[in-house]
Amino acid sequence: TSLIKGVVLHSPFLSGMRVITSSRALACLDIFDNLSRIEGVEAPVYIIHGTEDEDVPFEHGLELSKRAGRCRKWWVEGRGHNDCLLDNDEEFERSLADFYQGGMGEPVKKTTMVRGATTEGSDDEEYRNEI
Repeated sequence: TSLIKGVVLHSPFLSGMRVITSSRALACLDIFDNLSRIEGVEAPVYIIHGTEDEDVPFEHGLELSKRAGRCRKWWVEGRGHNDCLLDNDEEFERSLADFYQGGMGEPVKKTTMVRGATTEGSDDEEYRNEI
């Protein structure tokens, strides 16, 4: 068995070059190609990504989650690259603790922050249909 029991990715990118451009012309120069590596990850994966991330587009996290084997997701509605955990620390800690204990069960519900109040939204499958 693998020594790696789980992988946590916060605002992950598909590849270094795809953050700069969607063109694949420079793909041969990309040493950070997470897209081609994620399918080989045998351990459970937990991805956290803000839906309004302007540094690494949300679609990067979404695509990696589709290609990962066992994947738990937390799409943080209305948040960007560095503020996903702001006012969400209890939900994050609870979800991460469950992930560490081997819980892959239900995906984390997407969270919507409205002036400090948290409301739960739809799960990942419904969210994909919205975008």
